[in-house]
Amino acid sequence: MNEVLNVLCLEDSPRDAEIMRELLTDAGYDLNMDCTAAEKEFVSFLRSHKYDIILSDFKLPGFDGFTALRWSVEICPDVPFICVSGTLGDETAVELLKKGAVDYILKDRLERLPSAIQRALNEVKEKKVRQKSEESLRESERKLREAQEMAHLGFWTWDIKTGNVEWSEEVFKIFCIDPKEFTPHIDSILALSPWPEDNQRDKELINRAIETHNPGSYEQKFLRPDKSIGHYYSTFQGNYNEDGNLISIVGTVLDITERKQAEEAIQILNKELEQRVIERTSQLEAANKELEAFSYSVSHDLRAPLRAVDGFSKFVLEDYENKLDSEGKRLLNLIRSNIQKMDQLITDLLALSRVARSDMNFSDIDMTQMAISMFKETAAPDVSDKLSLQVDPLPEAYADPTYIRQVWANLIANAIKFSSKEKKPSIKICGRTENGFNVYYVKDNGVGFNPEYTHKLFGVFQRLHKSDDFEGTGVGLAIVQRIIHRHGGKVWAEGAEGKGATFYFSVPVKK
Repeated sequence: MNEVLNVLCLEDSPRDAEIMRELLTDAGYDLNMDCTAAEKEFVSFLRSHKYDIILSDFKLPGFDGFTALRWSVEICPDVPFICVSGTLGDETAVELLKKGAVDYILKDRLERLPSAIQRALNEVKEKKVRQKSEESLRESERKLREAQEMAHLGFWTWDIKTGNVEWSEEVFKIFCIDPKEFTPHIDSILALSPWPEDNQRDKELINRAIETHNPGSYEQKFLRPDKSIGHYYSTFQGNYNEDGNLISIVGTVLDITERKQAEEAIQILNKELEQRVIERTSQLEAANKELEAFSYSVSHDLRAPLRAVDGFSKFVLEDYENKLDSEGKRLLNLIRSNIQKMDQLITDLLALSRVARSDMNFSDIDMTQMAISMFKETAAPDVSDKLSLQVDPLPEAYADPTYIRQVWANLIANAIKFSSKEKKPSIKICGRTENGFNVYYVKDNGVGFNPEYTHKLFGVFQRLHKSDDFEGTGVGLAIVQRIIHRHGGKVWAEGAEGKGATFYFSVPVKK
């Protein structure tokens, strides 16, 4: 596609204007050219149109090229102006160039016109690029100044021969020193940091950097006029002559007082936190010992009398069966039944407490085989014969096998129990991987539950069904939740009354 060229031609010779039109068209331009020889119309074109180039004869009716150039510079200062004339003296040509024309072409050499126009257009493009770069540079310098002020970053130069140091305004601000009352010199600057060991360290760092001709840096504290302590971070680079001798050092100064104060505050907080952790750990250890003692007491001291009562009740039923009426037998059986429930409740509570205290041993688990195995262990033969079981391939898990077996056992036992009254009980076990977790679920078609009470399902002793309808202690799901939480996962449930229930649990994918 040819380059579009919008031209304003100021020419009183139609023949010359046509020659220029043909030259530019032959040069490959898609030409839009307005022509005029009147000053008023010329000015009107300048004000109402946008042009890429202005071509002007020098001698025109009632005015000349200088006037045309003045109008062009005033109205369209960025549009190149080329004078095209039959005769033009050297002095006139030079004067035109001084006043803003980019070139002049004699009419007997019009073949130069296309290349002159192309050169002028290239200069305009380069000028725009240069102006944009200069604007970007000015903007960058402005942002740099603002950033330096906001960051409290200053600059300094050290003349090695004289020892004199030049500071930027920001350095004086960092040191809280009035420029009128302080003359920076290597000795006066060292006096701002009255810690000999720090000064010696900084000198060694600077000397080492100078010897290797490498940049260097150091941190230093200093005394402000009010005797408070500040901190700065300085970077520096040496300047060397042709012989490799150091002549000056330039560097930056960054105020890091707030950072140092924050670091000191964090160190204090860390020490306090460490002490709190020690105290809290001691308290937890004491609590665990008390819990272990309580568990031992529950396991032995509480169970012993319960078992004695159960044993005596059984003894009475067996040895005095003929002497007891039906009501006496019923009452003794009721005693034994409640003792067994109490014993199971103690067993579940001890299991719940062990989940929180025991160490976990992680390994890869074939969850499909484990789920099937736990179903076979949990379901009685007469139950498994009439129950429909579907186990889809499950993603492997990285977890504690002992605890995960208990999770499967509790969830499968619940599914069997709460679907046992259905004509065709069914259980579905599935799993998937999503968002960095392996998710598993056990779904049944049993009695379900009221979704308004979902939040109670995983609480200790929380039951949503009567114990007469479904036996249990109300601890099993609490054990499941505690196990999964220790693995870094979640448990949740979905269900509706009479439409079954689905219990989910997740564990993180092995990293």
